[in-house]
Amino acid sequence: MPAVDGLIRHNSDPRLSMDACPGAPYCEQASVATQPLAEQLSGLKDTSVHISGCAKGCARRSPADVCLVGEAGRFNFIVNGSADSTPVKTGLTESEVLDFMRKLSESSKVYRSQNSGLYTR
Repeated sequence: MPAVDGLIRHNSDPRLSMDACPGAPYCEQASVATQPLAEQLSGLKDTSVHISGCAKGCARRSPADVCLVGEAGRFNFIVNGSADSTPVKTGLTESEVLDFMRKLSESSKVYRSQNSGLYTR
């Protein structure tokens, strides 16, 4: 069977590490495109990510480390929650989401390196 661009063809594809609904324009409820952002965030290590085009949260019912929910063409950023949880940031553009994720990742790395003795035996 010939390969089709955009489809996942290998079990090692980093997009398998997150849950994302089809988003706009594939779902009438979605106010944002989810797939391009999912592609950019794919490969995050040790982080569960849920990207939802609307507040219904169809792609994942359980909480995720990071949950991004579309509202009025922007993203709401939720930490350790699901699509109906209270966001820590609202009204973010896709580039603002990526910037915020980078900052969180850097902060997390600094914290882990400063507290690495807590996890050694």
